Amino acid sequence: MKKIAFFLIVITMISCDSDDDSAPTDPLVGVWDLNRSFVNDEEQIVSDCERLSLIQVFENGFYDRDDYNYDDITDSCSSFHSDDAVQVTPNSVTRVLTDYPNAAWENQGDGNYKFTLEESGPVKDVTLDTSNTFSFTEVIGDSIYKRVYIKVPSI
Repeated sequence: MKKIAFFLIVITMISCDSDDDSAPTDPLVGVWDLNRSFVNDEEQIVSDCERLSLIQVFENGFYDRDDYNYDDITDSCSSFHSDDAVQVTPNSVTRVLTDYPNAAWENQGDGNYKFTLEESGPVKDVTLDTSNTFSFTEVIGDSIYKRVYIKVPSI
């Protein structure tokens, strides 16, 4: 009986030690799809093409982002950041991330984050609204733009 009790204590101690070494993943880490868009607090219609826009946040402090827009002249959905066109059909969608090597993010605490595109480039303040939504707001000229993203469930 003493051997069994000792064996159970050792197993319990080993299993507890292995959990202590792993730091929890930041809730911002993952893939996020554009869900809503606002200009001066007025909600805008987000097209199927624009809904292809996504941000992928990595644990290593970097992120990748791609925004899509429909071009009426060429009748195509294209990435702002590449020449790759996207064919949008109900059952088939192709998206490509743009590979920004210097796009970094930092947790500022209390659900606030900082996104930096390049070392000397623009900084975006990001707010984690809930565990599955975040938003960022930027001022361009006289207009205030807000984009809301939802987290894509991991498989």
